[in-house]
Amino acid sequence: MKRKIALILSFVITICSLVSPANALETNKGVYGVDYVKYGDVDYDTSIAATDALRVLQAVVGNITLDLHQNEVADVDNDSRISSADALVILRYVVGKTNEFSAGEFYSFKQEDDTTDQTAAMAVDAMIEAIGVVTLEKEDVITAAREAYEALTDAQKEYVTKLGVLEQAETKLAELKAQAEQEAKDKAAAKVVDDAITAIGTVTLDKEDAIALAREAYEALTDAQKNFVANLAVLEAAEVTLAGLKEESEREANDRATAKAVDDQIIAIGTVTLDKEDAISSAREAYEALTDTQKEYVTKLGVLETAEETLADLKAQAEQEAKDKAAAKAV
Repeated sequence: MKRKIALILSFVITICSLVSPANALETNKGVYGVDYVKYGDVDYDTSIAATDALRVLQAVVGNITLDLHQNEVADVDNDSRISSADALVILRYVVGKTNEFSAGEFYSFKQEDDTTDQTAAMAVDAMIEAIGVVTLEKEDVITAAREAYEALTDAQKEYVTKLGVLEQAETKLAELKAQAEQEAKDKAAAKVVDDAITAIGTVTLDKEDAIALAREAYEALTDAQKNFVANLAVLEAAEVTLAGLKEESEREANDRATAKAVDDQIIAIGTVTLDKEDAISSAREAYEALTDTQKEYVTKLGVLETAEETLADLKAQAEQEAKDKAAAKAV
């Protein structure tokens, strides 16, 4: 692009040395250069010449700066910007390759107050452009831009070109604020659950209700709120621990119940007689069928052992008595 512009500059400079300025314009539109100029007459000298094309190119490469009106006059192809294309169109006009511009024939100067309006509008446009990517931190910048726009007169507002950008920024900011507000609510809801989980503390069977309530509170959250719960793993670990404690408690209850059944059998023996031999044997067999853990819960083992000893004594006495009777009968 720079090489292309350099070649055009060289060509224009050559043309400037060969082409004479056109005759001064004479119209009834007012004072030339004050009320109006012709499109392409960038230097306002009443003629369109190669020097005007040169000025355009110099502005494009940054060697000179055109004022607001000169930029309008230089934009002969009416594409809302000045470029080397405008310089080429002006040159074509100078050498007779075209006799008109897309922008039209005459450019009328705005009144002084219009220029002031444009300047005010440009300042607002600059504020809007400065917003950039919309974030929550840009709220003050967006608000200031809106206030600046609303402070303009209706005439000045007509020159603001970036109102749509401001409105989009306001819409985006409103969305971000709504998201932030919802996120704050979600975090607050999640914190309630986190606090409930923390309150569980050391897991015991007595904490079953607390664990159940914490789980219910978690499940009542939305998916978004669940994402902010930090102690879910703690709750899950508590549930696993509780399940183990309940299983252990149930097993212990079963063991105690089984042991109690043996205790009841032993108690049912009552006064030991020879007739209680089967009851004593059944109680012993029931005891021996227990697991080691279940045996620990039997409280009447001593009673059983005493019954067994008493039964043995009774059997020995009965046996001796039978022998004595047999001996007596023999005599």
